[in-house]
Amino acid sequence: RGFAPFSSFGFGFHGDDRGYSTGNVSARVHQKINFDTDKTQIKTTAWSSPSFRTSNPHNQATATPEVNFEGDFTIKQNGDNKSFGFGTHVAAANPLTPPGTPNIDIFSNFSITENKKAGMLNISGKLTGDNFPSTEAFISDPSGQNVFIGVGQIGAGVDKDWGPFTQLPFENQRPITDFNFSITTDKKGNFTGVKQGDKTFSIGDWNKQFTDKPTQKEEKK
Repeated sequence: RGFAPFSSFGFGFHGDDRGYSTGNVSARVHQKINFDTDKTQIKTTAWSSPSFRTSNPHNQATATPEVNFEGDFTIKQNGDNKSFGFGTHVAAANPLTPPGTPNIDIFSNFSITENKKAGMLNISGKLTGDNFPSTEAFISDPSGQNVFIGVGQIGAGVDKDWGPFTQLPFENQRPITDFNFSITTDKKGNFTGVKQGDKTFSIGDWNKQFTDKPTQKEEKK
């Protein structure tokens, strides 16, 4: 998801006014990737929360994002490990601004390796794009538990009002976040914990690292 953490931004448009979350909350662009490792099926959808000016909240419009897969969908088997690789691009513009307004662009590149026997799901890859506004990504299990994949902080010194004009033009592929971690799973495929390097986390402790982060990097003094 790409969301505006501010109460207002872009000279008078309402923001999402929040921090990082895995909850059912508003965002300027949402993307969902449905992925079944058993059926090896994958699809992606995208949508937006309504936009409006803070001065006229009754005049709302909702963007229709564009979303597609980029590159090949790959599947490799190595013993008990089954690896999947795929990439996507989602783009959404403010529907209350003139046609041709630059999109929020988010590119994702994923490698997911499942070992059902060991109860392990390894997730690695990166997100790139405009890196404005803030970005968050998480994965959900069959029971509805969510685990953060990564978050993107707005660059230090980027202005909330000028940001849409300085950061969104062109399909930028600025680094947003990269990730490499493993989720432990039970026999039903539900998440039980997270491992990264030699550290083990509960799902709550892992997610707290991300919800505690500021949505914009601080300027170094």
